[in-house]
Amino acid sequence: MGRTSPVPSWIEALGGTRAGRRVVSVRPVIYYGRYFQLLPERNLPEGPWLTCFGPRGDLGYAMFATFVGDNRTFALVLGIPTWDSDLRILKHTAAFMAACRELPALRAWADDTFAEPITPVMPMGALENTLRNYQPNGGPCVTGLVPVADAVCHTDPAFGLGLSFALLHAEALACALRELPADRDAQARAYWSRIWPELRERFNASRDLDNARNELWKGTKLDFTRRAGCYPLFALIAGGVVATRDAEVCRKWLRRATLLDRMSIFDDDLALQERVESAFAEILKAGTPPKAGPDRETLLARLRAAVPE
Repeated sequence: MGRTSPVPSWIEALGGTRAGRRVVSVRPVIYYGRYFQLLPERNLPEGPWLTCFGPRGDLGYAMFATFVGDNRTFALVLGIPTWDSDLRILKHTAAFMAACRELPALRAWADDTFAEPITPVMPMGALENTLRNYQPNGGPCVTGLVPVADAVCHTDPAFGLGLSFALLHAEALACALRELPADRDAQARAYWSRIWPELRERFNASRDLDNARNELWKGTKLDFTRRAGCYPLFALIAGGVVATRDAEVCRKWLRRATLLDRMSIFDDDLALQERVESAFAEILKAGTPPKAGPDRETLLARLRAAVPE
């Protein structure tokens, strides 16, 4: 049952060991998303973004992202802080589509001649970064029952880690069962030792990035141009921009982002970070990058104009 799993209370009710303290970091964001299907003879737009992700960005008061699916489908997602009640106007279809068309990176994706919507606008809220430790004292809380994916660790869905972890955990469980077919306690220990280190580091990274973005949206000035500044935003923004221009940075940045490698491939490589810092400085020196979209008040006025009274 994923992030709302009642399993910890079930284990305790049946006499098992209490699961480790539930670590929670509230994600102060509401996502609005809508799915589309490409029209015949249309292909996904090309642009200055990594193809596997599509365009995504931060407006300083909200964010946007695209998610490419199968069968020629994709999703457009807009995220706003929970405290911005005015921007909840995005729940209206007309406002959502107007917002997408106001953002240069999404304009082509939201064009009626490019794709057709196959869902209404769908909200997602009440999000938490959650990590549950089922071996708090070095031993399993229970044997014969294996928590996986969101039931163990739930992070910002924009990262897409839930499905990835489900696949990784299935493999880890299969290995534990194959190597230790007769010992359930040993199976649980082996499984947990495989999944816990990466779960913990991904949770910490998601929590830290969410906290940084939260401060940014509140108006706090954060330096994402240097690794010694706000590192979570530096890795995401500066690293992502340079990755579109530098093959070595691209390889390591993508392998970190997609769980092909542990986070250390980027986070422990100081030479690579200096390379990103230097390249990003050159990019900024070449000229102020175009704005990702209008300021909040301008966008809000246009959204209100798009929604019938």
